[in-house]
Amino acid sequence: MRTLHQHLPVLDNDTSAADRAITEEFLTGELGLSPQQLAKVRNFWSYSGERTPPVPRCRMIAEYLASADLGQSPEQVRRTVSECPEVLEVYSAETLKEKVRFLRQEIGLEEHLLAEVIAADPKIFSRYIKTTLRPAAEFWLGTLGLTPEELLPLMKIRPREVWSRPEFLAPKWRFVNEVMGFSASQVLQCSVSLFSLPLDTCVAPRHFYVIKEGRSGLSLEDIISGGAAAFCNRHGFDPDDFKAWMKEWPYCEQARTLAWIRQKKLPRIRKGYTPPSRSGSRKGKNGGTTGGPKRSRAQAGERYSKKDRESETLFQDAPF
Repeated sequence: MRTLHQHLPVLDNDTSAADRAITEEFLTGELGLSPQQLAKVRNFWSYSGERTPPVPRCRMIAEYLASADLGQSPEQVRRTVSECPEVLEVYSAETLKEKVRFLRQEIGLEEHLLAEVIAADPKIFSRYIKTTLRPAAEFWLGTLGLTPEELLPLMKIRPREVWSRPEFLAPKWRFVNEVMGFSASQVLQCSVSLFSLPLDTCVAPRHFYVIKEGRSGLSLEDIISGGAAAFCNRHGFDPDDFKAWMKEWPYCEQARTLAWIRQKKLPRIRKGYTPPSRSGSRKGKNGGTTGGPKRSRAQAGERYSKKDRESETLFQDAPF
């Protein structure tokens, strides 16, 4: 009787190595990846479990990135491939086109901005529209009420924040807006990223300490920028007193505000954002086309690596 392993194809290591050498030659020769960029692609192959993509597929993806539909420069193509090697694993450029259509139709980006925005964060091609990109768009354009023009700078300089899941960003926004009284425009004007700071050990305790010390009229940047020493020095606070406050604050009545903030439900949609139709393309409130027929994950052909999920979870689950 033949055993199961006798029915399985035997992988020829020499052939596999030869195929990889041919693909790597294309990436470094025709596309011009540097040794450092090629190392990133190799690292992805080492943990993804995917077989080396053939040259025709790599060429198809590179040609789409540089096509008129997206218009990336050779340098931007190299950055996209090295920072998001997942693009080489798709079997059709249509998978990438879906993300580009999302940026055009649901974010409202103009065509000449697409190449730069994607080059700033190529990982957008590896994120799911339904579970990551669209909820993020609803948060920034709907809950915060930003315009595409206001969101654009963030997409270029803080893309990981933009595409984080709302449940990790919303408590900070609610606290700053509903407790501290700052608007979305004031948050954007702050040179310090609110969403990269811990709420429990930075933003909230500093706000209540300022109140305890009888200060008023401070800007958001005055409160959240710099370390503890810089914060005390800037406002003339006693560093020892502030240090003692940081130890006491979790047990104070004010700390209960955070529980109230986190229990509130996040409104999925507010002004300025029209969700896509599930049944087909239609016109949004502002005249733009929104969405298309719903497709299954298998139909979309989207791939999302384990490491990318872990990286996103690491960022989103951080205590801020």
